[in-house]
Amino acid sequence: MFHYGYERYDLIEGKGQFSIRGGIVDIATSRKNGIRIEFWGDEIDSIRNFEISTGKSTENLKEVKIYPAMEFLINDSLDNITQRILSRPYIASVKEKVLEDVESIKNGDYLTKIDKYFDDFYLESETLLDYLSDNTIIFLDEIEKIKSRAENISRDNEHLSKDLIEKGRVVPQILTKMDDYYSFCEKEEKKQTVYLEKQDIGYVDKQSMHAKRNGYSFSYREVNFFRSSMDLLFKELQEAIKRGRETVVLGGSPDNLKKISESLAENNIQSDILKENQEDLALGRVNILPGALTSGFENYDLNLYVVSIDELFENKKIRKRAPTTFKEGETIVFADLKEGDYIVHRTHGIGQYMGVNTIKADGVTKDYIKLKYKDNDILYVPTDSLDNIRKYIGSESGTPKINRLGSKEWEKTKAKVKSNLREVAEELIRLYAIRQKSEGYSFSKDTAWQQEFEASFPYQETDDQLRCIEEVKKDMEKPKPMDRLLCGDVGYGKTEVAIRAAFKAVMDGKQVAYLAPTTILSEQQYDSFKERMKDYPISIEVINRFKTKKEQSEIIKKLKLGEIDILIGTHRLLSQDIEFKNLGFLIVDEEHRFGVKAKEKIKEYKTNVDVLTMTATPIPRTLHMSIVGMRDMSVIYEPPQNRKPVQTYVLEYDEEVVKEAITKELERNRSSVLFI
Repeated sequence: MFHYGYERYDLIEGKGQFSIRGGIVDIATSRKNGIRIEFWGDEIDSIRNFEISTGKSTENLKEVKIYPAMEFLINDSLDNITQRILSRPYIASVKEKVLEDVESIKNGDYLTKIDKYFDDFYLESETLLDYLSDNTIIFLDEIEKIKSRAENISRDNEHLSKDLIEKGRVVPQILTKMDDYYSFCEKEEKKQTVYLEKQDIGYVDKQSMHAKRNGYSFSYREVNFFRSSMDLLFKELQEAIKRGRETVVLGGSPDNLKKISESLAENNIQSDILKENQEDLALGRVNILPGALTSGFENYDLNLYVVSIDELFENKKIRKRAPTTFKEGETIVFADLKEGDYIVHRTHGIGQYMGVNTIKADGVTKDYIKLKYKDNDILYVPTDSLDNIRKYIGSESGTPKINRLGSKEWEKTKAKVKSNLREVAEELIRLYAIRQKSEGYSFSKDTAWQQEFEASFPYQETDDQLRCIEEVKKDMEKPKPMDRLLCGDVGYGKTEVAIRAAFKAVMDGKQVAYLAPTTILSEQQYDSFKERMKDYPISIEVINRFKTKKEQSEIIKKLKLGEIDILIGTHRLLSQDIEFKNLGFLIVDEEHRFGVKAKEKIKEYKTNVDVLTMTATPIPRTLHMSIVGMRDMSVIYEPPQNRKPVQTYVLEYDEEVVKEAITKELERNRSSVLFI
């Protein structure tokens, strides 16, 4: 199992893990499900599917295929591989590092070394194209971009290899084994290839000429229009018909087709609803079909014009609910504590967890939690009284002071904290009393555009997301100013909740301010808002240190005139010269990361506008205010489907590591790497 990429655990929790418990072998074949093999001696007694989260068997199987958990499969012994590595010549400064790597490989830690010693792990290397048969059809979208990216990778690899040689380090063999663009072309020309090129590019190189000779090249353009502008849609359809294009409208569900046909007829556009098995498209009219695409296109070679407008006619979009099985079995157990962790006892205060002891007293054997206090005093707490104990969650920057058993030290600490809390509470109560008396703006019910906008969300909302969205919108429709705290881990979908609330505010003619703690985050959220609202006439701007003084002045001027609907920014958004014409909604991202002066300005806003505060890690005071009812709170517990956990690495600063991480994220068109 180890050679196939599986790791052994006491209890499996995710893909790529296996466990052995007596005669039972559990193997996680996916994130949610696994295979349970039960042995009777050396014979298999039963094979069953089971759910990882619950451990419940779901189905009996006669046989099962278990595939590797990783892409690297070793078909040779580690001894042979290490011998080949050591047989190569190395300079003295590199030899020491090679010996360390060889030792790690012998101990089974070889996955991170394969790139470095690729030729020694695999005597014959192949690419994806080598596995494809000659009758496989390959689609290449925009060959010029593929060529440019391949050349950039080759150039980067050359520079990286040169830097490693100068530093006396091992050059990963995978860099030298990677095919360049022209090697790829030689292999690809032997296959059946379809080339997709955007308009005005034409046949610009050898590959496009090859495509032209074989009749496999298609030139196209994307078809986009404002979803809110039906006139523009009708105009484009009429022009496509005049150009002699076979014009197709994809209308989503079959129930919508008649609505679309009637709408086209009202605008003097002839149309036909195609039957289920009808393949021929008619010229001079619109051919209406069920189905949908993410965006339309016009293909010049096929003389085809396609538009997907299902969302314009859908009143409600039926969405599948994301599974909730992951919530089961997620309760925190005391076994999560490690020896030396600080804990807080309700009566005796802060101590250290020292493990679990089994003690026999009066003929009764029980498990006790062992806690160490000042002067090495020991307190044993029965495991049936764990409700009196909590893990210490104070500041991570310093070590807490351990209390002495039997002293009044803990009581004095609690009294002092209560006194400080009263002062803070008085200030907060004063603020929230003003808010309660204030008459805020009552936003209208959802418009048709709001429903259309929410239906255009390209991903599957979770149940928690939908619940939080409804809670926020209900608060916005009340006359009292909203002050809601939205909690959820990174990547759980808080931004989409904020985007929908902001859209609702703009639909009522109100301006929206989005306050972010960092410049990078403000840029990211600006891109997210722009992307989601690109099909609507909504003006969105960002103001931060990346903007020049001239650009900032122009933004401030437009803001005062009401020409900007949504303004996203950092602390700059709280400056004295920022003046909104009709601010109605404020979104604060991670409020606890702002300073005292910034928070004072935020308080001014909170007295008369709706406020949504988002955080992944609420500070205790904010959380307590929500719990006691001073602030409303919505929580997203459930992650989106297929969400992968955030990966964090603690390393010494290395330019190569930084470059590699950034390059990978750019390849994914993402920006989710944080370097501290």
